[in-house]
Amino acid sequence: MGIPGSDVGDVYVDVFMKVHGNIGTFKRGGPAKLTTWIYRIAQNAAVDYHRSSKLNKVSTEFDDQSVRHTRGSDGACAGNPLYPQKWDANQLDLPLVETSKQRRPSITAETMTEFARVKSPKYRMLMILAASAGCRIGELLGLEIKDLLDDFTTVRIIQQAKGKQLTTELKTANSVCFVDISPEVAALLKEFLAGRTTGLVFPNRVGRPLNPSNIRNRVIHPLLRMKGLPTGGNHIFRRFRRTWLRENSVSPDIERFWLGHANRTVGDDYSMLKKNVKFRKQIADRIGVGFELPNSIWASVVPNVPKIAVEQPEQVVA
Repeated sequence: MGIPGSDVGDVYVDVFMKVHGNIGTFKRGGPAKLTTWIYRIAQNAAVDYHRSSKLNKVSTEFDDQSVRHTRGSDGACAGNPLYPQKWDANQLDLPLVETSKQRRPSITAETMTEFARVKSPKYRMLMILAASAGCRIGELLGLEIKDLLDDFTTVRIIQQAKGKQLTTELKTANSVCFVDISPEVAALLKEFLAGRTTGLVFPNRVGRPLNPSNIRNRVIHPLLRMKGLPTGGNHIFRRFRRTWLRENSVSPDIERFWLGHANRTVGDDYSMLKKNVKFRKQIADRIGVGFELPNSIWASVVPNVPKIAVEQPEQVVA
């Protein structure tokens, strides 16, 4: 791309570092191939090189069909592409995102009430907390008992579960937050813990985080299919909570604070509502959860997914 041999090594290292540092942003299975993605990084690095060095007055011109490198002092090649390159616009262009066509499954209050009555008390409590706090599933699976504050009415999010491990690397910096929940949910949470004071709130049998795929495949999908509804993942509870907050006209800066989202306006930065703990708890108590809660987290309920009974042949006594 018109780079002198003495500088190629430096540009190569720059490209390698950019690829290494941004490989996590590459979408596998997306519209662009990995080689195309790397080539685009190399192309941008070459452009940056020419802009910074301005060697021999090299000007770089791009169009949809070729990369043109021309020398202002060399009339023989001025205006002609030295290194012609054809581009595939379908591979390089970002796809047009139509949010109206994106699939975002959600649930109603009636369906959420069914989730609050699932057979397993652990899953029951997990889904109640997910829908009443609006936390991401990884944040709840990584939640420790020490992060339940103010007599269980505040959930402190400082880490999440990734696989079998806990990490403080959350989705965004704003994900570190305090979520206020209703006193009714806090009472169920306290009952569920049954005196436990350490460890994960929702551990598996060996004390490690639950597998979110198991939650989706063993509980969420079977119940949704039983009700004839489109299947969705663990995020349906977060969408339910956000909808409930908006139906109850909760202040946008409080909503974003609870859901771990960044401020959107200067007014959000100026507002001190999110620092008013008493006010936040009053809102959480006033709006409730938007679905029916069980009287007890350990109450026995009829299984949501019916089992087919198989008749046993009668034994004939001789």
